[in-house]
Amino acid sequence: VSAPVTISEDFDVGANGHVPVEELCKGADPCVEVGQPPKAKLNLYLIGAAVAAVVGASGQFGYAIGMLNNIRPVIISDFQDNTTCDVDFDANNLSSATSKRSFELATAMICVGGLVSSLIAGSLSNRFGRKPTLLANNIVAIIGGFIMGFARSYAVLVTGRVFQGFAAGMGLVVVATYLGEIGPTALRGTMGAASQIGISLVILIATVLGLPQLLGTCGLWNVVVGGPILFAVLQLASLPFFPESPKFLYLTRNDAEGARAALRRLRGAGANIEVDIEEMEGEKQATAGITQLTFLEAIKVRSLRSRLLLTAMLHSSQQLSGINGVFFYSSAIYSSAGLSNVAVVALVPAVVNLIFTFVSLKIVDRLGRRKLMLIGLAGLIVSHLMLTAGFSFNKKYFDGVKGANWTAGLTITGSLGVVIFFSLGPGPIPWLIVCELFPLSSLAIGYILAGIFNWFMNFLVGQFFLDILLQLDPYGFLVFVGLSVAFLAATYYLLPETRGKRIEEVDMFYRTEASESAGYALLLNVGGKEI
Repeated sequence: VSAPVTISEDFDVGANGHVPVEELCKGADPCVEVGQPPKAKLNLYLIGAAVAAVVGASGQFGYAIGMLNNIRPVIISDFQDNTTCDVDFDANNLSSATSKRSFELATAMICVGGLVSSLIAGSLSNRFGRKPTLLANNIVAIIGGFIMGFARSYAVLVTGRVFQGFAAGMGLVVVATYLGEIGPTALRGTMGAASQIGISLVILIATVLGLPQLLGTCGLWNVVVGGPILFAVLQLASLPFFPESPKFLYLTRNDAEGARAALRRLRGAGANIEVDIEEMEGEKQATAGITQLTFLEAIKVRSLRSRLLLTAMLHSSQQLSGINGVFFYSSAIYSSAGLSNVAVVALVPAVVNLIFTFVSLKIVDRLGRRKLMLIGLAGLIVSHLMLTAGFSFNKKYFDGVKGANWTAGLTITGSLGVVIFFSLGPGPIPWLIVCELFPLSSLAIGYILAGIFNWFMNFLVGQFFLDILLQLDPYGFLVFVGLSVAFLAATYYLLPETRGKRIEEVDMFYRTEASESAGYALLLNVGGKEI
């Protein structure tokens, strides 16, 4: 053994006085210094648990984002009693004020349901458990899918979207908690990014299903909007085979044996689960005697107040990055840029989103959360400037005529840049960071605030993005440039690096900063500091 080793009395010493190598390396791969956790790695069972959780949670959100994009003109045509269903997929047919407002409402109403469910998701998962809450949430998703699948009017479609949003909001909060608690600390970023991968993959699936060559027709679009049923059934069939969160069992249920059993299944044969037990015991001791805080109680705690502000800022940056504008209305954007066959072109952002979310998964635990957020926001600024330049040049030199290739190329590059840099930072980091900032006593409050800001900003984008784009044409995306600049500065000053840190370490860091910083200086002191 090349590394220095501390020999404990628990080792069996051989007759020759030497300690056998297999004794030194109990549960370690490779041999590591005693007191240091073994190198964390994924196993098939842990991956399976993550997939089962993500498919019916993040999948609902991704489907809600992507499903209406390609079938937008079909729905509008069908609801206008166009019996011939003569739909021009390359036309921006939101010229009718009634159609535009009705479709914007259908687009944005998932946010109402998501906002409501995010207010109660943390409390429900703390009371009943992560796994039971995820499973019960599928009932809401199935109800929403059936309502939308039989919709023959905007009113019914909007009602179904509220149920769909409720299921998506509940799933996002609970799955972020579950993923953060079933993986080892060293892989917490990777596990958190799995949720964004699920969202990205399902956005692509929804976009493909909505193509006019597949289900994007007047006779089949109802099948597309009934898709949430499929993801609910998949989770109901798979998640029961995986354990409850060990952290929930240990800290909330005081079920140490249940937590150990879950950890043995999640870490794999021969894994040293005592590292995880030690970490959970540390958090338990640090929060001993502290009851679940209410929101009003939490904002009175100075060290929590700064974390709540950071959470609100990060989740606002996720939705005000402009990404949902690109996904909600990518067909309309590309049509306005003078491109043809926009239903197929709209697949490109979804594919790029999926690819770079995988990239984020590979590097989030190497580069860290702070660096990826700063890179992502800086890239968004450049990308939105390119989008603005593309629209501006197209209008100035070609008057929106199709075939203006070089301006269309600039527009496509800008829109793909938005997708790429969102996928690297503002996409996965905000949901991941919540479970790294708050101890269990205030975790529900953190997720409530995250949900409020995330869904409210999502609602604003869904309701007013197209109006901004049309009213400020061709400079609508400059709004997102200004917002990204503001979020970049806020992230630089407010976000410390939490990579690989235990919850009690992060909590102590903020408590120490709160005691040493006067007034609001705490807000500016933590950015870039090592915990």
